Amino acid sequence: MGHAVARQNDKTARPRLKSVAIPNEHGGWGFVSQPLLLGLLLAPSPAGVWLALATLGLFLSRHPLKLVIKDRSNGRTYARTRLAAQVVAVYLLIAFGGAALALATARAPFWQAIVLAAPFALVQFAYDASKRGREALPEIAGAIAIGAAGPAIMLAAGWPLDAAFAPWVLTSLYAVTSILYIRARLRLERGHEIKRWPAWGSHAVMALVTAALASVGLLPWLSLAAVAVVSGRAWLGLSSRRKPTQAKTLGFREMGYSLGLVLLTVLGYSFGF
Repeated sequence: MGHAVARQNDKTARPRLKSVAIPNEHGGWGFVSQPLLLGLLLAPSPAGVWLALATLGLFLSRHPLKLVIKDRSNGRTYARTRLAAQVVAVYLLIAFGGAALALATARAPFWQAIVLAAPFALVQFAYDASKRGREALPEIAGAIAIGAAGPAIMLAAGWPLDAAFAPWVLTSLYAVTSILYIRARLRLERGHEIKRWPAWGSHAVMALVTAALASVGLLPWLSLAAVAVVSGRAWLGLSSRRKPTQAKTLGFREMGYSLGLVLLTVLGYSFGF
């Protein structure tokens, strides 16, 4: 009874803007920063900056939108609900404004990336609407969708289709492997039995695909070195040799691995290896 009253008071009290406007999931920040940095570092342009702004607007709108959906589906409107709706409107205004400016300044069309990302975004939205957004499938779909910002930025700067989409394949595979690894690692930390083969197998697939793309010149070989590093952390992190680690620490480490993949890939493109 006391917990129910506390939750009710939390919803009816004046909400803090930060708790409504800023998502507290560290993994999401890694998945959105990776394609943006990769796109802007490899193909800088004014349109790319506007696309990055539009992507951030869409990414940030998800958290307050989930709050609105949750409250409205329960037939309630709290102070938090109204604030969240206002924040969603601001974020979507930023997103659409950025997209409009990107269209006006792009050197070439980038709609192909948006079209390919749309089904993944719809999958995530459908799961969010049914309050199942924390399952593996919507998390993976959302990470792949937001990763389309990378090729969109590169296409807008005039990159050819195959060269622009190869890094998206890399970041999408990283998202799949990272999500499967972290979900398995957290269960392991809680003392549960896990299946290791989905995480380890997905890393093997990522290594094979990265090597194939590097062999035809669509990715640098340094990307494969980064993949080897993250594969090693997955093997060690799910083995008996792992050290107990808190979820927050794991999240920050994943952001580090994500940025490392970006930096090695950019260096590989820059120096041709």
